[in-house]
Amino acid sequence: MDQEILEMLRAVDDPVHSDNPPGFNRSSALERVTAAQKELDLATGHTFELFLTVQEITYFTEVTTRYPSNDFDFIVV
Repeated sequence: MDQEILEMLRAVDDPVHSDNPPGFNRSSALERVTAAQKELDLATGHTFELFLTVQEITYFTEVTTRYPSNDFDFIVV
């Protein structure tokens, strides 16, 4: 690996906050997503599912529906 890149990666590495950014409150965030999920259910008349087992560094949960996407305009939560 290029030494300059390695040094940059070491400089931003944070073993304490490797799973979540500093100040991230997972339980508070899940409460907000759960509330949004319920609002989506009411607004669309469809059931949305909340997946809590997402293990991706860029997001911590996923809300999906089994209905075809052409039933909706694009929804940003």
